[in-house]
Amino acid sequence: MSKIQVATINDTEEIMFYIDKFWKKKHILSQNISFFLNEFQNNNNLNIIIAKNNTGTIVGMFGFLFYNSSETPDVAGSIWHVNPEHKELFLGIKLRNFMVKNITHRFFAAPGAGLQTRKIYTQLKMNWHKMDHFYIINDKLNEYTIGAIPNDKREVFSINNNSDKIKITRTNIISDISEFNFSKYSKYMPIKDLKYIEKKFYNNPIHKYDIYIVKIDNEIINIFICRAFSCDSSSAYRLVDFYGDENYMNTITQFLYQQLIENNYEYVDFISSGFNIQNILASGFRRLDFEGDIIIPNYTNPLVKENIPIYCVSDKTNNYIFRQCKADGDQDRPNEN
Repeated sequence: MSKIQVATINDTEEIMFYIDKFWKKKHILSQNISFFLNEFQNNNNLNIIIAKNNTGTIVGMFGFLFYNSSETPDVAGSIWHVNPEHKELFLGIKLRNFMVKNITHRFFAAPGAGLQTRKIYTQLKMNWHKMDHFYIINDKLNEYTIGAIPNDKREVFSINNNSDKIKITRTNIISDISEFNFSKYSKYMPIKDLKYIEKKFYNNPIHKYDIYIVKIDNEIINIFICRAFSCDSSSAYRLVDFYGDENYMNTITQFLYQQLIENNYEYVDFISSGFNIQNILASGFRRLDFEGDIIIPNYTNPLVKENIPIYCVSDKTNNYIFRQCKADGDQDRPNEN
C-alpha cells in the first residue's frame, strides 16, 4: 500500500525524474527546474500529491494549480499519472481523492483531460466538456503554413461596430489592472484574481503575454490576454484568457483583426468553453469544424498540424456559469524546454 502525501521542495528532483521516465520524455517540467517551481512551488510545499511505495520511491502523482488566493480557492488539475509498473488498484483515484479531501478548495475545473479519463470523471459525477475552437483568419495573406486554409474558405472579416467610448490599451504594469472589479463577475466559475494573473502572465518565465484592458468611461470592463507564437517563418496569435462582459467581444475582435494585419499573423484563435456561442460568432469568430478541411492547430510547441480538440472537466456548477479558456490549468505551457 502506497503512502500518499503532499510533496515538498525536497521531492522536486525525484518528481522531475519521474516525469521524464514515466510520463513524457524531455518534457519541460522534467528539464527546467525554474519553470517547474514556478508552476508548483507553494512555500516549502509543492502543489503536487505524490504516492510513495514501501521503499520510498514515487509511484504516482496528482498536480494542481490555484485559480485564486482566497481561503477556499478554485483549483485546476495538472499532471495525473501512476507508474504503470506499480500494481495497486485505484491508486490514481486515491491520489485525486487525497487532494479533494486535504486541499481546501471550493471548485475544481481543468482543461486538457484525456479521453481515457472520461469514464473516471463520469463515475465521479463531474461535468465533461468538449471545448470550442474559434478563429479569425488574416484574409490579406496569400499562403498559410501554420494553419491550412483552402482558398475557398478564406472568409473576409467584415464586423464594424466601433464605439468612441470603448478604449483598448495594452499594459505591462500589473497595477493598471488592479482596479478591475473581479467580484462583479463572481457568477463565473472558476474565479480568478489579480494574483493569479500576475503569476501566470506577468511573471511567466517562458512565455511573453500581451495583456489588454478594455475601458468605457475609465472603467475597466474587460481584460483579455493574448500570446503570439511562431513556427518556422510564420506566426499566429492566440486569445488565451478573458475576463469580464463578453457582450463587448465585437470591439475586441476588431482590435484583434488589426493585430493580424499589422503583424502578418496567419490567424487569431480562441479555445474556450462556457461562453455564449452566438456572441462569439456575431463578433466575427468562426467555429472550427474538427473534421473539416480548415486546420487551426491546437498544439504548437512542437507544432502538430492537426485539428485536435481539448476536453475539460468541472464540478457541478449549480447556479454559477462555467467558463474555461485555453490558458486555464496547464494547457498553455510549453512542452519543450
